[in-house]
Amino acid sequence: MRLIAAAIIGLCIAGAALAQEAIDQAPPPNDAEAAERFFPTWEPLEEGSVRRVYPDRALQRGMAGITHLCCTPQPDRTLACDVAIEWPENYGFGRSARRFIEPRILTTESFTALQARSDARVHVAFRYELLPTPPRLDQVADQIRAQADNLCGPASGPAPDYIRITGQRLR
Repeated sequence: MRLIAAAIIGLCIAGAALAQEAIDQAPPPNDAEAAERFFPTWEPLEEGSVRRVYPDRALQRGMAGITHLCCTPQPDRTLACDVAIEWPENYGFGRSARRFIEPRILTTESFTALQARSDARVHVAFRYELLPTPPRLDQVADQIRAQADNLCGPASGPAPDYIRITGQRLR
């Protein structure tokens, strides 16, 4: 009986750490600066290919984070990415961002436009937020973004808008 009770309590604790997630990718801006930047567009994902992306360790500790990836297009229209910035480190945000990008395939038009550029590198930025969002996250995100111009090479330009991934711990 005690073993069953312990198992039920363990499942309840594990269940509380699971997250509900929302992913918000802002549309490209329409200003003159945007004309210089590359905004990838993706083929629709196959059903079931989206995996939970908010890092478990960060979720369990109530951590928000920022990640910037520098990506190179592959012949199959996917992106191979390296983590350029991860804040805070060691909570899984960089690994999570790479997992988010892995299954995505660039549209033919986007891939062709990227290949035509002199520096075929893509800068992708993520902002992980727990609800409620800590006020300090806005300050850190703005500081990192201000320092991330040309992060992925001399022609990569200004830092892109953040893809927002919002998690909420279930209690």
